[in-house]
Amino acid sequence: MFQFTTTNVINSNKDYTTGKPLWSAQEATSDKPASLNVKRVSKFLKPNVVSIYKAVANDPEMAKVTIDLS
Repeated sequence: MFQFTTTNVINSNKDYTTGKPLWSAQEATSDKPASLNVKRVSKFLKPNVVSIYKAVANDPEMAKVTIDLS
């Protein structure tokens, strides 16, 4: 087979259009593995997920341009 990799960035837990939770997690049962369901993206099964990261947000730094016309 082939290898497939995807990166998904989630900036908020709320869906932009409905205000409902954007993702949900299901525990494993005897017949189904644990999964993460992200609305309008996909359902990710635990055996297929390599890693999930959470990054802390940084404050933006506005750029400043100075032009010397002398």
